[in-house]
Amino acid sequence: MPTVALCMIVCNEESTIGACLESVQSLADEIIVVDTGSQDRTLEIARRYGARTYSCRWNNHFAEARNFALKRATGDWILVMDADERLEPPEPLDAFSVLTADPSAAGYYVTIRQLRSQQQGDYETDHVCRLYRNVPGLAYHGRIHEDIGMSLAACCPGLSIKRSPLILTHYGYLQETAQRKDKAARNMKLLKRAVAEESDQLYYRYALGAELFLQECYEEAAAQLSPLLPLVPPGAGYVSDLAYKLAFSNWQLGAFTAALGATETGLVRDPFHPELLELRGILLLKSNRPEEAHHSLTRLARSPSSSGTDDQPRHRYWLGTVQQQLGNWREALGSFRESALHEAYRTQAMPRWLSLAVTLYPALQVFETLTAPPFSHSPQKALELLSPYVMRKGCGSELLPLFDQANAAASKAEGAANRELAFFNAVLLAQSGQQDCAADLLQALLSHRPEKHLVLYLWALENLRAENLVTLNLLYSYEAHVPELAVLAHALLGHEPAGPLPPTLPGQAAYAMLMMEAWSCFLLVWSRFFRQQSAGRTAVPWDWRLAIYRAPASVREAVRNSLSPFPEEGAPLHDSLFAAQLAWSLGHKEEAAAAFREMMDQFPQRLEPRIGLYGVLRESDSLAEHLFLSDS
Repeated sequence: MPTVALCMIVCNEESTIGACLESVQSLADEIIVVDTGSQDRTLEIARRYGARTYSCRWNNHFAEARNFALKRATGDWILVMDADERLEPPEPLDAFSVLTADPSAAGYYVTIRQLRSQQQGDYETDHVCRLYRNVPGLAYHGRIHEDIGMSLAACCPGLSIKRSPLILTHYGYLQETAQRKDKAARNMKLLKRAVAEESDQLYYRYALGAELFLQECYEEAAAQLSPLLPLVPPGAGYVSDLAYKLAFSNWQLGAFTAALGATETGLVRDPFHPELLELRGILLLKSNRPEEAHHSLTRLARSPSSSGTDDQPRHRYWLGTVQQQLGNWREALGSFRESALHEAYRTQAMPRWLSLAVTLYPALQVFETLTAPPFSHSPQKALELLSPYVMRKGCGSELLPLFDQANAAASKAEGAANRELAFFNAVLLAQSGQQDCAADLLQALLSHRPEKHLVLYLWALENLRAENLVTLNLLYSYEAHVPELAVLAHALLGHEPAGPLPPTLPGQAAYAMLMMEAWSCFLLVWSRFFRQQSAGRTAVPWDWRLAIYRAPASVREAVRNSLSPFPEEGAPLHDSLFAAQLAWSLGHKEEAAAAFREMMDQFPQRLEPRIGLYGVLRESDSLAEHLFLSDS
């Protein structure tokens, strides 16, 4: 079996080198650690793992230090890592030996995940040749962002550098801010020096742009990378990464056309580059071109380099979003489910799955799905997840018996989870006509601990049957516990606020009124805080829309008067969809039909305007809920 030598250059890495060597110890037959001037315990820790350690003078030249290490390696293959990286366990576990046994491979590109924060899934991806044959004459070139590819190609004629499933996670960008700034400043200094003295100008100009990209200086990165893309030879190993970083930078700058152009150029050079395919799909999706986005993302699913990676949850999330826009709702549900089963993308995918599931199926059936494999949630957890979505739809009465079974009675509401369940229970009781039971439950919760949202929902209950007169006494009565509620009451009376009004509070109040169907109260909040916005520019949050649509005509008319059903440049499509459907619900059939037709002209790949027009012509709103699904 071929042997593997791990080669590293280090300096003051005592906090990270142990975890690095631990991750690769079972795969490396020898460990070469070259130190460039450590003043800490780096070498002592390395020797504990059996490393052979050497000292090398640091001349501000990474290739020199890398080559110093290569000359001391005796393994058949060389694996290169930095001390702030860790090798993720390969899947399957014998993948590593399969790679080194391939007689047609000179080396392999390894996926480098540059973590940007502690949040799961928040990383940038690079593909770098880090595993390669140890052959005579092999040498790195370059002062920084040193390259082995050209030398490897020359030393191994007839062999190729292939993609591998190996993943190295890089933790360096999670270091303290001062350390990051020092490293970034050092890199920029060395890159500018390399541009001036190295023969491969294109590569080092790319490397300079890549460093700016990693520092999130997207405008400078785009300016550096844009002139290079048409000049770089197709065979250059970095051309796909250049295209990706240029496209991503332009996307962050809002230059969608330039970003799409960069992905197209990159995919001509590398048709199955996973990051380019995914980014192109996202850009097309954001440009209201879901059919093309679907083509790009399904190509990604077939890409050999994406198969079996833990990028799959993110890929499935974006594919589900496209499928939803195309009306493939059950396929979208499956994609969101697969994504939500992975922790890294659960917070993004689970809300989309729940919203779509409640639209397609009865609430009790969705509950049963949540408690069965593969989700396998407890009844209590399933109710916690599901309740906000059935509240918005007003369809939760069939869940009410489950709350008692989940032990969420008011008498046991001390625990945080039980308090949340008791709150949801109260809202669903109110929606099902059991207002007295709902009020008792909310008051029981408030007696344990007064919280702002509980007061707002109880206030809504107090005003549920109000025709024209809305009482504000309850808001003032809790001033000692929640002072901002008195400020809200003052503002609703048209008085100067007694203190600062939290900017999110009017929206929270309006949402509570919608969920409790306290329509007069909602109209008061709407008129004071939302109708004052310029006509045609009011944005109605997507999670308000189902409740507004089932509201009395007076509420729908008040909201409609602040909206425009005709799409405006730069405005989200879903705003126009909601306004046009509201217009239809109020009897403005011709206006709604004209708006949907205009949307069809402007967004020919979107299905929703066709659904809306179909409903207008058939005088049916059976599919209206699909127009209110989150589009973000």
